[in-house]
Amino acid sequence: MKLEKHKRNRNYSRVQGTIDKAFDLSIRLGIISSVQEVTNKLGNRKYILVINNE
Repeated sequence: MKLEKHKRNRNYSRVQGTIDKAFDLSIRLGIISSVQEVTNKLGNRKYILVINNE
């Protein structure tokens, strides 16, 4: 994903939307089975991806 342009133009909502679309597409294609968005110890956002083994 080429998100540098959105980040440089401060379109952070578009970055999040693009990430959400990519996760949704990979779930529909069967690459991953689920995605969780959690906060780590430092308060930063991280994603936990569960790989589909089928």
